[in-house]
Amino acid sequence: MGASNGSRTSGQRRSLCQLVTVDTNHNPQISDFHFWRSCLRVFLRRSIRCSSRPSIPSLTRLILRPFFEGNLVKTLTVNVFQVDELAPAVLAKVIERLRVDSVDDQWWDSVYEDADSVATILGITIDRNRSGRFPAIEFSGFSSQGDGTCFTGRYQFSADATKQIRSYASIDSTLHAIADKLAAIHTKHTTPIEVSIVRNASPYCHERSVDVNVSIDGDDDEQPVPRELDDGVVEQMRRFMRWIYRQLENEYEYQTSDDRVRESALDNELLFTANGMNVTHLA
Repeated sequence: MGASNGSRTSGQRRSLCQLVTVDTNHNPQISDFHFWRSCLRVFLRRSIRCSSRPSIPSLTRLILRPFFEGNLVKTLTVNVFQVDELAPAVLAKVIERLRVDSVDDQWWDSVYEDADSVATILGITIDRNRSGRFPAIEFSGFSSQGDGTCFTGRYQFSADATKQIRSYASIDSTLHAIADKLAAIHTKHTTPIEVSIVRNASPYCHERSVDVNVSIDGDDDEQPVPRELDDGVVEQMRRFMRWIYRQLENEYEYQTSDDRVRESALDNELLFTANGMNVTHLA
């Protein structure tokens, strides 16, 4: 009987030890208070059913065992730096790594908005996208053959374009030239015209990915449009698309410039180790 009780007590002691160990493994950051309380509760619950209770030294070894099995939480101290505190060589690598990620979502919105305003002044109506809120401008860029910008819509001569464009964009000589050229065409060819800009079958996205169709306004007999008139209007529509592309390219270069990347890292309070590892999420 004594041997049987001794065997059961030993087994219960092992169960108690294993239970405490599992508890700390599942909760590696358990507070001291909760840890000791858990040990005490388990001990009392088990010992009540034991005919031979464990001695104080046995309980001490039982409680301290998890600490010797590597269950202590380790603290690692690391010096962190903001982007402008990094060494120049490290900073260069960080900027290169962050360059693409620093670009704002929908970074082209401001360019689209500006292009839409300019188009309205010139007499161009750009089609809307599916939401109906934004101009349906397409582009691809900025380093491959076939890159460019295009849009669909229509054009109607605006008599005030030359004056208004200089008020809106006082130093943009390209826009001034487009407005002046369109005005000159209509001064020479007084016949009212209709101009539609439609997507063609080109797989690319640039000014020749659309067809600019010029016709005599209200002409049911479809009289031929003078070649000079047709070519002049078509060229200015495509010239305006090239202007939009240059604005997009300039904006992208700004968004990915070293200064803008550094500014974005500071605004987002990114933190790095001395060798440039981003540890912001650990802070």
